[in-house]
Amino acid sequence: MDASRSQPRCRSTRRLLAGAAIAAVTTALVTVSGAPAAQAAGRPTDFAFTSFAYGTKVKAAAGELRSGRTAPSWIGCTRQAGKVRTNEVLGVDAPNNNPLVRLGAVTSRSTTFKAKKEGIAAGTESTSTVADVVLGLQNPQVPAPVLTINGLTTTATAWATTDGRLHATTASSVLDIDLDVPATGTPLDGPLAQLLDLVNGTVAPTLDEVVSLLQQNSGAIEIPGLGRLELGYARTGVGARQAVAVALSLRVTLFGVDGVAGGDDDSTLKIGRSYAKIIGDMPHAVMGGSGWAADADLVGGTTHIGDIVPKQLPCQGTDGETRSKALASATVPGVSIGGLQGRANGRITKIGRVRAWTEGSVAHVTLGSGDTALTIDGVVGRVNLVTDRRGRLVRRDTAGTSPGLLTFQGQTYSLPLGEAPELPAELAALVSIQTGVTDLSDNRGLRVTALRITLLDGTAAGTVVNLGNAKATIRDS
Repeated sequence: MDASRSQPRCRSTRRLLAGAAIAAVTTALVTVSGAPAAQAAGRPTDFAFTSFAYGTKVKAAAGELRSGRTAPSWIGCTRQAGKVRTNEVLGVDAPNNNPLVRLGAVTSRSTTFKAKKEGIAAGTESTSTVADVVLGLQNPQVPAPVLTINGLTTTATAWATTDGRLHATTASSVLDIDLDVPATGTPLDGPLAQLLDLVNGTVAPTLDEVVSLLQQNSGAIEIPGLGRLELGYARTGVGARQAVAVALSLRVTLFGVDGVAGGDDDSTLKIGRSYAKIIGDMPHAVMGGSGWAADADLVGGTTHIGDIVPKQLPCQGTDGETRSKALASATVPGVSIGGLQGRANGRITKIGRVRAWTEGSVAHVTLGSGDTALTIDGVVGRVNLVTDRRGRLVRRDTAGTSPGLLTFQGQTYSLPLGEAPELPAELAALVSIQTGVTDLSDNRGLRVTALRITLLDGTAAGTVVNLGNAKATIRDS
């Protein structure tokens, strides 16, 4: 192997040109799409659509704890063509304030469309564009590997042609990938040397070339001191009634600031996620929503922990079957949670009536320790919706919701629904509690959080934890 591999890698002329052009090219990428331009909303189609895209998402080594999605765009359970949802973040802080991650502009776009002249009865498409992501410590005093990805775009499309056939496709591309590895005095060889040759050549690599190299090496290549560059995925499924396309361009497992795998500061970064789904034969109202056990905003909203064990309510329902997702335990800073579950159920009757409910529950919650320890048991949040045969909403309530029983210093308190509970002064200094937090802003749906806890003391003070969450909608378009 050539000893020159041990020397510092310099950016080639093509990399300097790519960097200078990145802003202009990113704008172009956002507008390029295989889908026809969105049309004005008209009569609902006989198809149901769901699509979403986002730039990045981080999952920490500790189980279900995750950062929020970067610049998400979402179209959920609609029969209406002509919908457009976009989201753009020009420059964002690293997810979870991770010093190893720096993100540039992130743009996501989701649409539903019709194009009869092109032979398309209806369809939906989502596209994620990440202008640049830089992974690694940016500290000249501490030489470390740096991985840079520019102009990553990921698209998922699902559509029906006018002959009644369903289709699904995905596409991903990248403008440039660069890897700088500091000199160690030892020649590099193996997969890492192959990766360096590919990304630091005179011609920018395609994403397919990077994916092919990862496939040749069991789906991942380790970059010592930084992490593992791993395969994403691209999947399509076409059945008699529905078509789905889902893509994730790349995944990177970061070893943390210490650069060593297996530590508590390890995290997984997903980059470029798109999803599109179309369901045929949907002349009636469509459902949407989910039930999830918990989510949290840490220390005054600096970091969001996304929905834990969410169970989605499909557009077409579940044929009256209850579907569930469970997790034995999870930990939010300052709070231990056990017995987490999300559930969903929906049914369309033969005459077109729709019944739907979603539910999120937590069996046991523990905060604090010693004399300041408190527990809460039996938290359930539930939303119930029913329409008549004409699609009019005739029931919308949170029956079945319970904020649970709180125990503190041997005394048990039944938490009243929708009211601020009277707590002893010693406990009130530790936490603030709200129950039955309800959102009625959507006149075709409802959302509830059974129990909201705000920590007032200790290192986690300012953290807000939502327990027992449910939301659902029923739409006729």
